[in-house]
Amino acid sequence: LAFLYRAARVAEPAEPIVGFDPDSIARDEADEDGFMDNINVLLSPSKDVTPEQVETTGVQELETAGASDISVEDRVTIAGEESAHLSAQMPLGTDGYTIDQFYVNGEDQTFIVTFSFSSDLSAEERAAVTGPTLASCTWTD
Repeated sequence: LAFLYRAARVAEPAEPIVGFDPDSIARDEADEDGFMDNINVLLSPSKDVTPEQVETTGVQELETAGASDISVEDRVTIAGEESAHLSAQMPLGTDGYTIDQFYVNGEDQTFIVTFSFSSDLSAEERAAVTGPTLASCTWTD
C-alpha cells in the first residue's frame, strides 16, 4: 500500500510495536498548535477484517483503548476497496486528540490507517487531509 503524505519520517520506537514498521508513520513537523498531526499504518493482527467486523469490534477496541465519542462514519473506497471509517476522541493530557481510522483491505491483510489530529479541528478540516491522502493510495507489488 503506497500513498502520498507530505511530512517527515520519524525515528523507530524504543520498544517494538506489533505490526509497526518505521516507514509506516509520518508527522507534520510544521504543525504549531501543540499537537503534531500524524498518520500511521499498522497491519491488523486479525489479518483480513471486513467492514462489518470493524464497525462492531473496532468500536469495542477503541473503547478498551480509552476512546470516547466513537462514531462509525460512512464507508469510503480506498485503492478500489471498500473501507470502514471510525472516528473518536483519544485521551492525552488535558486536551486529547481526534483520530480518523480507515481499514484498507488488501490480499489477505487489512491495513489500519490512523490519522491523528488536534482535537479542535472540524470534520471538514480533517477530511481535507484524509481525502486527498487516501485518494492517492495504490497497491504496489
